[in-house]
Parts: sequence; C-alpha cells; structure tokens
Amino acid sequence: SGGTKIYSDDDVLIGELKIEKGIFVPIDSIPKNMVSQLEDQTIFQLEGEREQILPVRGLIGLKTNFVGRHPEINLLVESSGKLVENIGRMVWMEGDPGVGKSRLTRELENIVSPKGIMVLRGTCTARRSDIAFSVFSELISTALGIQPNYTADQIHAQIERQISEKSLDQELRPFIELLVGVQPTGQPGKQLMALEPEQLRRQIFVSINRFVSWLASKQPIILILDDVQWIDSISVDLLMYLSPLIFSQRVMFICVQRFNESSPYEQNLSRIRDLTAQQLIQLQLKPLSIQEVYILLNQILGEAELDSMVKSLIVQQSGGNPYYIEEFLRMLVEQDYLRVVNNKLEINQSFQIDDLHIPSSLETLIRARIDSLPASTRQFLQVASVIGHQFSENLLAKISEQRDIKDQLTLLQSRGMLQFLSEPMVWEFGHPMIEIIVYNSVLKVQRRILHNRTAEALEEIWQGQESEHADELAYHYGKADNHTKNLDYLVLAGERAASRYANDAAMSYFEQAYDLLSAVAKIDDRQRYRVIAGLGLVYQFTGKFDVSVATLQTGLELLKETGLTSDKFASLYRILAESFFQKGDLDQAIAQLKIALSFVEQPEHPASETEAARINSRLGWCYFRKADLDSANSAVVKAVEFAAKTKNLAAQAAAENLLGGINWSMGNTAEAMKHTNQAMLYFQELGYTWGEATALNNLAILEVSSGNWNAAENFFQRTLNLRVEMGDVEGIALTHNNLAELALDQ
Repeated sequence: SGGTKIYSDDDVLIGELKIEKGIFVPIDSIPKNMVSQLEDQTIFQLEGEREQILPVRGLIGLKTNFVGRHPEINLLVESSGKLVENIGRMVWMEGDPGVGKSRLTRELENIVSPKGIMVLRGTCTARRSDIAFSVFSELISTALGIQPNYTADQIHAQIERQISEKSLDQELRPFIELLVGVQPTGQPGKQLMALEPEQLRRQIFVSINRFVSWLASKQPIILILDDVQWIDSISVDLLMYLSPLIFSQRVMFICVQRFNESSPYEQNLSRIRDLTAQQLIQLQLKPLSIQEVYILLNQILGEAELDSMVKSLIVQQSGGNPYYIEEFLRMLVEQDYLRVVNNKLEINQSFQIDDLHIPSSLETLIRARIDSLPASTRQFLQVASVIGHQFSENLLAKISEQRDIKDQLTLLQSRGMLQFLSEPMVWEFGHPMIEIIVYNSVLKVQRRILHNRTAEALEEIWQGQESEHADELAYHYGKADNHTKNLDYLVLAGERAASRYANDAAMSYFEQAYDLLSAVAKIDDRQRYRVIAGLGLVYQFTGKFDVSVATLQTGLELLKETGLTSDKFASLYRILAESFFQKGDLDQAIAQLKIALSFVEQPEHPASETEAARINSRLGWCYFRKADLDSANSAVVKAVEFAAKTKNLAAQAAAENLLGGINWSMGNTAEAMKHTNQAMLYFQELGYTWGEATALNNLAILEVSSGNWNAAENFFQRTLNLRVEMGDVEGIALTHNNLAELALDQ
C-alpha cells in the first residue's frame, strides 16, 4: 500500500502508482475484460525493483563491474567494520579527475549501507569555496532529509519533523537552522544571534560536534567530504575540531582530494592528518593498469567486437583513466559507431573506421562531445552551467525561457552530462569537468545576461530570505557586472560571514564591496558605514591591526560630514580602539574609547545603550591591563548597568565575567565569586557552552584560592563534563591538569 515510483529503463521518473491493496502480475495474465475496463488508463509492466537510485556514471542502460581498486575497497570495508568497536578512521584519498575516486566511495556505500552504516556525502566546489560551512551544511541537510530546492517553510517543517521523530536535542535546532540557510526561530534563535562572532563560531563547533556524536550513537557513520581542495576556511577548522571523534566514536571521515591540486588551507589539512596519524589511512588512486583497462573496456562492450586498432588507441589515450573510457564510448554511441540495443552495445557495421577521431585528452574528449550536441541543447547546457553544479527543473526552465525542458534533460541524461539527483526534480552535472568546460564555452556577454537572469530568479524564489543566500546572489550579480545589486549582497554576505567568525570569507566580500564604493553612483551613508566598519573589524579579527587602523581612520574622514547616527560613529571609534588594544597601545585605545563615549554619553535608545555597554566594558579591560583596578571597576559597573537596560545577555555576561577578574585582583574574593557565578548563569541562558565552561573553571580557581577544595573539585568536574560534551580536546587536557593540581594540593 502507499506509493510506488515508476521509472523507465532509461532511468526517467514516469510517475507514481498508488494502490490501496493488490499485487503485481505479468501483464499477459490480466483477463481481457479487465484490460477493456482500463482502456482509458496507461498500463505499465513492472519489470523489477529499481536497483540504483543514487546518481551513477557509465552508459545509460549498461552496468559495469568494479574493476581494479580491490585492495583499496577491501581496506575501507575492513576499516568500516571496526566502527562498531568505536574505532574510527580518517581516510585521505587522492587521485586525478576521473580516476575513480567517486566510484570507489559509491562502491563502499553500496557495501556498508545494508550493514546499518549511515553514509553522508558533502561536496566542496570552487564556486562555494568562500561560503562558510558550505560542505557541512550539505552533510547536515542530507542527514535530515532536507532537499536542495526546499523553501524556508519546508526546511523549518522538516527540521521540526526530524527533531520530533528522532528525539534530537531541541537546543541544536537554532544552530541547524543557521547552517542549512534559514533564519533561526523563537527565543533560542534570538539568543544565538546575540552572541559575539567568535562566541557564535565556537558554539556552532560545539553543536555540530554534539550532532555528529548523536548520529554516531544511533548507528556507525561515514562522512565523505568530496573535492576538499575547494573547502572553505571555516569548514577546515571545523573538520580539525571534529577529527578527534574518530578516537572515541563510531565515526569515519573520508576526505577526497584531487592529486596535485592543493587547497589554500593545505597547512591546516596537513595538521588534521598529523593530529589523526594514529588512525589515518592515506590512499593514492593511481591509473588503472593496461590489463585492467582492457577488462573494463571489454565489460562495457560485452559482445560488441570493437576494432582492435581502435581498442588499442582507446587504451593508450586513456592513460588508465576509467572516466576517459566511459566518455569515449559515449562519443562512439553519439557518432553512431556503437548502438545500445536491448541494453547491449552493438557495432554499426556501416560506420567507417576512418571517420573516427580519437581525442588526445579527457578535456578534449569532453569538449568534442559538448560540441556535437544540437545547438539548442548546447545552449540549454550552458544555462545550467551558469546556475551552478545543482539546480531545479523550475529554475532551469525559467532562466532558459523554454517551456518544456523534459526532452533536453532526457537527452543530456542519456549522454551522461546531467544526472537526476532527487525526487523534487533536482539535477546536477555528471562530472565537475563537464560543468567547467561548458561554462568556459559561454561568451562573456552572454554570461553577464544569464548571471543577471539567474540572480533575479533566485531573488524571487528567496524573497524574504535574501540575507541567508547573500553569497550566492552576490556571486551572480558580480558576474553580471550589476554593481549596485552586487554591493548590496556583498555587504550582507560579509556581515553574515563575519557574524560566524568566517573571517577569510568576510574579508573577501568586504574588500570587493570596498572596491565598488567608487563604482556605484548613489550610496547612502549607512551602506558606506557598513562596508568600512565590516572591513575594519574583519582585518582586526585576522590580526591585521595596522590595516584595520588605516581603514577605519580613512573611513571616519569620509563619514565626518554625513548624517550618520551617533551610535554608528561610536561603534567605529570602539572598533578603532580595539585594534589599538590588540596592538598593545593601551593609551591610544583609551583615547579612542573616550571619543566613542562622547557620542553616547546620554543614550536615548537601545542601540546607543548597547554601544555604551560595549565601550565601557572595553574601557574596563584597558584599565585592568594597566592595573588601574578602581577605574576598571567603575567602567565595567557602568557597562553592566547599560547592558541590563537592553537585556543584552552577551554584554551582561562579558561584563560580569570581567568584574569577577577585577574583584579577584582587588582581593575581593566573595565579590569575584558573585560576579563570576552571575556570568556563568548568563552564559547558560544564552546557550553558550564554551563561556559556561570557562566561568565554571574560573569559579573552581576562586574556590581553590579560598581553600574550598571540595567545591573546587565539583566546579572542575562540571567543567570537564562540558568540555567532553563540547569535544574541546585542549580544554579537556587543561581541566585534567587542574584536577591533578587540586589532588596534589589535597
């Protein structure tokens, strides 16, 4: 009962058969009178259960056995068997494009999935290399069944359904929502967005660690990260943070990278391999041997007797690359030298072998196959390449301005250039090389038109959610040379990346926006402020303090005669002061903070009060570093008062934590305990586990100094429990060390 999806033998979804009760029988055994009653219905003969739903390579209608790679697949299967013993692995796989990396991981998935091992796959792409958490966003979406073309409402509903069905911790909801590209909802969402960038980044790491650990508690899990040469910077850091899970959880990471194509973050990737060296497997996929190439070729050809000279040339030109062989045979089918008849290849005897051209490389071969497409189909494929690696049928139809695109999609699918990805009619390119070669064939003028059309269509689809997709919209409007729209979305994308402490991505967006300030005719003061403040802040986050100072000072000159609100001027001077503070120039930092305070001496609205709280808190830090404890205490007390008025928990927690340190330095242990405990409660309410653990550790140290060793041990133990839950390996080590010191004292 229920629904059964019906596919044709060329893997195209025909429709869905729904029955209340019944059985399938051979069509020739149905009584004639029953057939006559169904004359107005379309009758399909069920030939068997569909064997493969996942995207596959190869020729449509033909299947090939797995050739070569047996030592590699055996090693991976053996390692996956160890997951039940909580012995994980970090696998690093390298190989040339088309050498069989994806086929190897698909083969592994086919073997281990029936054994109850969950396999999740995320792909890094060149286009998404600046999008924070892009590959982990895809992994989480796959784990929760969120399809690529879901609307925001559908994503929220699916997350709610999964949380309910799988008894997932509700505290993870806002972080999941944030990472899959929708606005976090409810009070937890508001609290999450109140966190400072570095706090939010840390808490996202903690939450993803908890999510992966939760998945692994249900069943062993393999996480495949494809094409990590294009991984974004913050995903590298997250991967490093998650990597210790292989020592305690049923988790295996498989990182797939193109040979001799290094990432800008290769040093961090190398560090991950060093950290996991005890349980690291490194695989370098070499080309197939000549014997293996002949085996693969003969398997695909079956009974078709290909000319021996042609066979020899294919083997020689392939260089042992199985994808070259598949592409070449596709070309032979397209040129009518080979024909697929009843799922078998047959030679077209009328074809002249002298007419056959054998391309010298895989790229040349793919380009030749693209050029052989009908002009309308080739243009259709170019539209798809502008949209990106994945796209929905509706979006493609809208941008291509073709009503019925089924025939085009069917033709491209039959040629292996596109493949059907998921039920809501989402497609992707059969191989990244096809996408790149097709895109490069689009004339620049036409590219600009198509990118602008794509951006406008996506704006309509994402109406009300544009900020969550600002990076994608900025990309398309940038390629379209639409400077005004590009600037708008670059600023949004930069702010979104900076709020997550994805500093490399934020810097890229803000620098592009800064360059556009002179290219856009009309820019309001607030937009200019957002660019200058954002760029100054992200330079500061990345340790470029002199550049930050220069950027902010130039910006203040540009904005001097504008109608910018007082709290905005105050924030610019506060950011400038922070750069001086980080440089170690405390006197300059204090001078700039005093200027900042002059703009919000008598704050009249919440934005000014929040800014006043931040300025006073930072002023307190400066005085604290100068050992002027009375001035420090006075400034931070004011910070607490302003933060309390706006109920800004993050500002209150930071100020209370600092007051704890100031009072401890002044010898007021009881007051230090009171303020530190209050900071811990605020961090708890915010859901900022990292801050809570830090405050608990500080409370333990205060108890040690007071001689309350049992209370100190309790706080250290609570700290340790949180550190373990967070997956903070360094914090775990430090807390064990503190417990050891306490035991020695006792």
